[in-house]
Amino acid sequence: MTIRYIITALIMVNLFFIERGFSQSLGYDFGYKDAKKTTDEFSLSAGQLNFNNEWKARAFFQLEIMERDEKYGFGLGLGWTNIDSKRFTENLINYKESVDFIPVELNGKRFFQLNNLEFGIGIGVSMNFFNYQLDNVDINKNLESKTRVLFGAQGMGEFKILFPSSYGKNAFVGLEGKYQWVDKANTFLDHRELSNYRLIIKLGGIF
Repeated sequence: MTIRYIITALIMVNLFFIERGFSQSLGYDFGYKDAKKTTDEFSLSAGQLNFNNEWKARAFFQLEIMERDEKYGFGLGLGWTNIDSKRFTENLINYKESVDFIPVELNGKRFFQLNNLEFGIGIGVSMNFFNYQLDNVDINKNLESKTRVLFGAQGMGEFKILFPSSYGKNAFVGLEGKYQWVDKANTFLDHRELSNYRLIIKLGGIF
């Protein structure tokens, strides 16, 4: 079972870098005077994630790398949020229990530019890692670790303010909204709805 998930993850990463290889031969011009032709985008994001049927908002962090031109982009995203974390004592032993949600996404986007503003819409597929850890705090030892991998799909929309420079590197600040459907499956925490929606602030650059 684990081998199947690893193979699927490798295929997703290989698709991303294969696409990079094909697009390296293409020249792009973002329309800025004296700007160098650029093909890569990198961003770090932070915001909130809400699971369906829950009002509680959780802190969510994301890293995204993308191969793109002025109209289209193809990228890989890695996110993380902590679903639950608590400490408890049993038989005079202190324990820490933690559950994390880690989506790995492969997304395609379409961009629309208006002067120094850019709008984008996109869709993608994902592998979502649902990770459980139980630690003995007294001796700093992991006692139990479980992972489930659930497949998903997502749709997104984003808005960026571009800050072009004279040497062709364009910084940006943006806002992205996303809805992600995650396959329903039994987990080690019984039935849990992991489909979610997010709102994040993005900081990055187009190079």
